[in-house]
This record gives sequence, structure tokens and C-alpha cells, in this order.
Amino acid sequence: GVMHRFARKGSVTSFNHATLYDYKKIIGDAVHDYKIIMRARHPLDHAISYYHMPRRWLSIEADGVHVQRPPIWDANAFLSLLKEIKPASDFLLVDGEHVQPDYVIRLESLEADFSEFCKAAELGIKGSDLPHRNKSSLSLNFDRQKDITPEIEAAVRAHFSYDYKLFGYT
Repeated sequence: GVMHRFARKGSVTSFNHATLYDYKKIIGDAVHDYKIIMRARHPLDHAISYYHMPRRWLSIEADGVHVQRPPIWDANAFLSLLKEIKPASDFLLVDGEHVQPDYVIRLESLEADFSEFCKAAELGIKGSDLPHRNKSSLSLNFDRQKDITPEIEAAVRAHFSYDYKLFGYT
């Protein structure tokens, strides 16, 4: 079947995962004339999902065949991977300062936050209209209660410290 991945491309957004600074480079100070809508996810959940994302477990065999391996939880690999994960707040950096978003749409309250934004923007869409795509499969050997140790929590909290503050996560 077809695997859906996100693609946000248009006349101003020419690549995925553009930062606010990328937009400023394209449209200049006009970037400050727009409402900023930011998606957020609890940093620990974000990091766990990143670790398990399907493309990390895809390999290409010598004959060119793509093989999707099941994810395997490894705490040391997870801790090493943290430095590669861009904090959500980094997308809001412009000239060294974080811009406060006008709307934050948290994955944990996706329908309500999206509905609130759509109502304010008068879009006529409800949060319940959102499809769920790009879902990762957790490792079969992953046990959140057992595997998320205080060391892992501390490392995630340190790496995503501004995300915790900016988006109000505890």
C-alpha cells in the first residue's frame, strides 16, 4: 500500500520542516505580519516516536530491495540519537530569539486545539475531521514503564528544556 508522509510545499514553503527563520529569509520582516501556528508534542513522546519512526528502521539490501525491519529498543542508542532531534522550539527561532506562537496545537489535545484555532480563523473545520497519518510502530521489546528510566527522562528534559517551558509541559 501507499505510505502517507507529510509534504508541505508551496510558493513560499519549498521544503519540509521549514523554520520561522527560513520564512524570514524568503519573505523578510513580513514574517512578523503573520499568525504563527505551532504544533507541539510532549518532548518525551516526541523523542520516543522519533526513535521508532519507520524510516530509521528501513534498510536497502544489496539487490536494491527495501526491507522494513521492526524497531528494537536500545536505551543507549536512544540517548545517542537525542542530539539529532530538533526541539520544536527551534522552529520558532528568528535572529536568536524565540517568537511566541499565536496558537499552539498540542498532539495531546489535538482535536480541541485544532478546533479552537479553526474557530478563531473562521475556517469551518472541526478537529474531529483530522486524519491520523505517519504513525510509528513501537518496538516489541519497549516497555515505557520499565524502559524510560530517570536517566532517560533527565536527558530528554535537558535536550528539550525550552520546549518544556515554551509549551507548558511538565
